[in-house]
Amino acid sequence: MELKISVLSDEEKKLVHDKTMEILETAGIWVKSPVAFDMLKKAGARTDDERQIVYFTEEMVRDALDKAPKSFKLGGRNHVYDFVVPSENSHHIMSGIATAIYDIETGEKRDAVISDIVDIGRVFQKAETVFRPSVFVKPMDSYSLTAGTLSVLTSSSIPPDSFISMAFASS
Repeated sequence: MELKISVLSDEEKKLVHDKTMEILETAGIWVKSPVAFDMLKKAGARTDDERQIVYFTEEMVRDALDKAPKSFKLGGRNHVYDFVVPSENSHHIMSGIATAIYDIETGEKRDAVISDIVDIGRVFQKAETVFRPSVFVKPMDSYSLTAGTLSVLTSSSIPPDSFISMAFASS
């Protein structure tokens, strides 16, 4: 069975686009990187130098989109998990960081532990729509920077999304 879902109508997509452009043109975006800020300023973006805000016109956004690649590949350690974007298929990414979890046995909220990472990883391993796992809870029973990373690596053959995010999540 094949399921195709359209989340937004064409009218709703236009509304999202119009409101996004309104925000980019009037509120702008705070650009923390001095290099990126200067690069955008030199490219002709209107800026607020004191607050490091960059304002984008619709023309600038369309020009950037025209120059961007129309597709790209997210490569896995195992090429079986390579993923080309855009895709007709829907996939999920395990992500996020929590220090607590609701215990499936008791229904009570408690500190997350390393075995939670392993258990959740095993569930996602069986889900056919999962694309990349990440450390999703910070185990409170370990202060190791690598505990979460090792738990994901040993509980799933699906490659983690990145060692950087897992190390950060485990710190």
